Amino acid sequence: GMDQAKQQGKQIVRGWEANGGLLLGPDIRLDTAILRALPTRDAMLPILSVLSASVAKRRPVTELFANLPPRYSRATLLKDFPRPTGLEIVRQLSPESPDIRELIFNDGRIEALTQEMETSEADAKTAKQAEAIRRRLEALFSPDLGFGSLQKINYIDGVRVCFNNGDVAHIRPSGNADELRLYAVADTQARADEIATTGTADNGPLRQLERQVTANP
Repeated sequence: GMDQAKQQGKQIVRGWEANGGLLLGPDIRLDTAILRALPTRDAMLPILSVLSASVAKRRPVTELFANLPPRYSRATLLKDFPRPTGLEIVRQLSPESPDIRELIFNDGRIEALTQEMETSEADAKTAKQAEAIRRRLEALFSPDLGFGSLQKINYIDGVRVCFNNGDVAHIRPSGNADELRLYAVADTQARADEIATTGTADNGPLRQLERQVTANP
């Protein structure tokens, strides 16, 4: 995927892995030095980058982090979850066009972001599919569970659902195991933990999606 992005002309290509580490796509030039690309999980580069920024700005690391947006995350998963079922969940929650990377719901308008990073108003067919997907997701990730209205859905890696209150629920089948993962992001750690716990509960959104897909493959 990183090689494909570079072939498309992207200049800044990075990857991130929940278990830890940064994936570096192209080389990085700093003054006269070059740091060669290392497209594997590198745990040291993020640490060195923070320490380098601390020295360059002459500010302690704690102060650097204090100035970042207060966002918190929690990763969880459902084990022994058939991978074909997880992939079918992603398929059913995605528009038919493989070129669409993101759907954006904006004051009654539906916009689509393509692989070429171009955003335009969705055509009638895509808009109809997007509205059906939105209704389905909002019924699962409902206001009763603390979620706001659905703002956008990103399809770069699974189905990343973003709500207007800042909550994020990212559904992603494992690439090499029978697991369905849920990555939660929120403005507080307590809310991120709540999204993860609620999302993977016996009658939570992921299990409901599993039952829906199993009943209607």
